[in-house]
Amino acid sequence: MSSTCSELMSTPYTPSGERGGRAGRNGNGTDRGRQSRVHVPVVGLVLAFTGHYWSVQVLAAFLRRMGVRLVTSHITTPSMIEIGTTLGSADFCLPLRAYIGHVHRLIEEHPELDAIVAPNVLSEDGRSATCSKYRDLGGVVIRSLGHSLGYLLNQLEGAGRNLAAGERLGSWGRRLACLVGEQAVRSWWERAARVPRLIMPDVRRLDWVEMRNVCYNVYADLMGWARACDAAFFLPRRWRPWVRVGQALARVEEAFRDAYAEVIGSGCAAEELPELPPLLDLLSPADRPRLALVGRRYLVNDPLLSGDIKRWFSRRGVKVLTAADLPAEVLAKGRAEAEGFYDTYKEAQAFVRWALDKVDGFVCIGSFGCHPDAFQVDYLAEQIRAHGVPCWTFRFDEGMAGAGFETRFETILNFLEKRRDARLGGDGSAGRATKLAEGRAGTSPDAGTGTCQSVPAGSAGSAAGSGKVATAVAAAAESTPGSIPRPRKPLIIWPYMGEIINLLVEELGHQLGLSEYMLAPLPLDEESMLLGNDRYTESCSPYACSTGSLKQTLQRALSMLKDDPRRILMLMARGEGPCTFGWYAIVQSRHLPHEFREQLEAGGHTLEMATMGLSGVVDFLHDLCELGNAKSLKPIVDFVGLSRWSSDGSSYGSGRGWGQGSGRGLGQGSSEGPGQGSGRRNPGRWQRFVLRLRFYLALLRLARPVWAKLRAAESLRARALIIRAHEVRAGATAAAYEQALELLRQAHTPREIRRAHRRGLELLGGVEQDGQVRPRVVAAGEIYVALTSYANRGTVEVLLGREHIEVVEGTTLRGFLVHSLKEMARRRLRASPPVRVVLEWLRRHNVTVARLEQQEREPRAKPFLVHEVGGDGMPTVGHVRRAVEEGCDGIVHLHPLKCMPEGIAEDAIKEVAQVYDVAYLGLSFDKETDVERLRTELATFAALLHGRLARYRRHRRQEIMRRRRLGRVVDAMYRTWRRCYRLG
Repeated sequence: MSSTCSELMSTPYTPSGERGGRAGRNGNGTDRGRQSRVHVPVVGLVLAFTGHYWSVQVLAAFLRRMGVRLVTSHITTPSMIEIGTTLGSADFCLPLRAYIGHVHRLIEEHPELDAIVAPNVLSEDGRSATCSKYRDLGGVVIRSLGHSLGYLLNQLEGAGRNLAAGERLGSWGRRLACLVGEQAVRSWWERAARVPRLIMPDVRRLDWVEMRNVCYNVYADLMGWARACDAAFFLPRRWRPWVRVGQALARVEEAFRDAYAEVIGSGCAAEELPELPPLLDLLSPADRPRLALVGRRYLVNDPLLSGDIKRWFSRRGVKVLTAADLPAEVLAKGRAEAEGFYDTYKEAQAFVRWALDKVDGFVCIGSFGCHPDAFQVDYLAEQIRAHGVPCWTFRFDEGMAGAGFETRFETILNFLEKRRDARLGGDGSAGRATKLAEGRAGTSPDAGTGTCQSVPAGSAGSAAGSGKVATAVAAAAESTPGSIPRPRKPLIIWPYMGEIINLLVEELGHQLGLSEYMLAPLPLDEESMLLGNDRYTESCSPYACSTGSLKQTLQRALSMLKDDPRRILMLMARGEGPCTFGWYAIVQSRHLPHEFREQLEAGGHTLEMATMGLSGVVDFLHDLCELGNAKSLKPIVDFVGLSRWSSDGSSYGSGRGWGQGSGRGLGQGSSEGPGQGSGRRNPGRWQRFVLRLRFYLALLRLARPVWAKLRAAESLRARALIIRAHEVRAGATAAAYEQALELLRQAHTPREIRRAHRRGLELLGGVEQDGQVRPRVVAAGEIYVALTSYANRGTVEVLLGREHIEVVEGTTLRGFLVHSLKEMARRRLRASPPVRVVLEWLRRHNVTVARLEQQEREPRAKPFLVHEVGGDGMPTVGHVRRAVEEGCDGIVHLHPLKCMPEGIAEDAIKEVAQVYDVAYLGLSFDKETDVERLRTELATFAALLHGRLARYRRHRRQEIMRRRRLGRVVDAMYRTWRRCYRLG
């Protein structure tokens, strides 16, 4: 698939456009000292959707300058939506289905395509995250328009082969046919025959070096350059003109330099802020109504996806402003200060802060069924309205009719005109210009803080700056002047996520000395869902469940503590994308203190939230340890102080880590911590080593019983899920399991936990069973829905057992924690100074250490799901495949409705089921899932499983061996394919 570097790089590149090359897929043109006709590669690139990112535009400009014939698709049409809806998953959001339609059109209208470039945009600033839908575009296309194994077969041995005419299978095809049958292999092959090569680079940053590497790798894969050609990056620049690979690299860098300057240098990343006149021109003339349109760029600029809202208002004389109209530097400060983790939200929040005092109204738009938009559209609208500025929200789907929005658009236009008249009547043009000058580039006090001086103080409260959720949220009693001091006696609560989570948190509280200050949540019910669904109603069901659980526990706590003021601390995990889980803590910490404000003030309580994510462990430990046993937890508190001193550069012993809160037990006043006092010297290297060693030893003592209890609890649960399918007396397994958990709850040392575990297994073993062979399924999916009984309506713990089906859990809490700990270790290693320096040096030479850039959570998911999409997507696919190869007869996929990581994983899981010939049942859960329909689907699925089991019961062992051999062949195919290309 590749030739020598001298053959591939022989054709010179000239800026005038006379270039040569070789197609990586079909071409074979070379130049051996004479002018020859070479194949110009034809490449498709969708400039809708992710095409609005600067990185994709740089890539497009680069390919054009390298002489590639670039075929693009920009504007979505109704036929594209129809095709994408037909071929794509129903769980995909509208823009992702539109992307499938764009690629389908490129393939249909340009069968000569050598490749399609489908960039995975992970981030452009290296700090924020993108949604899951941006992260596996090529994989989505392959699974929607073809088949993963069929695609591999075509890429490895399918060029020019016509299987429809009865041509013989290649070597890989014959190996697969021996295990799955020739008809299946031909079917996969033919489905993917028209899908060209997909080049899928990962974009992590927009800086010059990163984008140069991306462009080079794309072009090298397109032209079929051997990996040995990459050695040119290590050549000294003065040697490159004398070496053929160096000349080729120089041509690539010249084209990239021009493309980068064309796109980035023209308004995205200029070195200095623009002068005032361009911003004044942006807002002029003053007598036109001004509308700020807030939304993702692909929505704002694609008429079909947004009801043509931008052009509708522009044609009627409205000055429509969007974030894309401003240079990046104008929004830079606002982006840096914005809470949250999504890049689109950070940009939108910065734009809102800049435009608050400059426009007559806002419109926030999103896609129906998009969970990130379900949060950020309403959240931004609340911030805007809190400043006294009108804001309207729209969500669009494929069934929208333009006429249906005309009336609302007309109403908004009339309102904007009235606001325009009031603005002109209240401010003269000169005064307005002065105000704009003060607010230039978003640097005025109002724009920087997100407040608006034109709104009377106290009229709506401050909504834009809700503070840092990672530490604590201001509570009701502290928010008013002269309120009572914060009580020292705490009460710790957390949302319900199954009894195993309750066991772990209670055990952690016991080890910290906080057991008497914990209030465990009750299991979820319908009231929990209703309480949690009063806001952000289009969000995923786990948000409603967790929020409703917190509200129920708060109500119970406040009724119990009428005369006992407490410091109520909500424990919550924190996400950092691409899953929307990170939004939960943000909105809960904002709304719950306000919702319970009166009850909190009446009882003298405070309400805070302590969250822990992949980067907030130190703060989280401090929040808990400062409440517990000061003596046993002193090593942890001391290390927290050291970590904070090291990170912020403050004096050792200063700040919260060493003075405030350190060394206090519950109910005690503040005492002088280990570093209290201004005379304490900063710790030396030996002192830091001792503190770190003591910290790890204390943490190990703390974690051992917690981890042992987790393993024991999951072992008991796994055993109960098998026995429930065989129980003779209904409910006997549930009763034994509850007794076993209670024994485990009372055990607090590793020895006691082992004893309780053995006793629990004996209780479960004592359940009367029928002794028959039953079908076994793997249940996997989004972790909250998979592990919380009410969230999946009892599918795992009750309904499958009633149908006499054994259940193996593919999604477990222990697996989730292991992945999280590995990710923390990866980040810590990557951030260490020596490793960081080495990685940066390698990056400048186009070498990426993949495992340090991103954790590979579940390699077994490949080739069915190649790229990490966030959430539990890739682990779900990997666990399912592993369980099927170990003998499971079916797959039950559990996930929230419209969950994007699981929606992308769903197609991959369906392919796993098809390739291994097992039954598949996908169940999505919303707030109002019909239980009767669920039971009917499970009964039908169970009948299918029982019928299949009867067919190959005697050959079960041979079937498992066949699946394992098939898995080895699939892995070998994928490894061979990856060796051929730099990019997946």
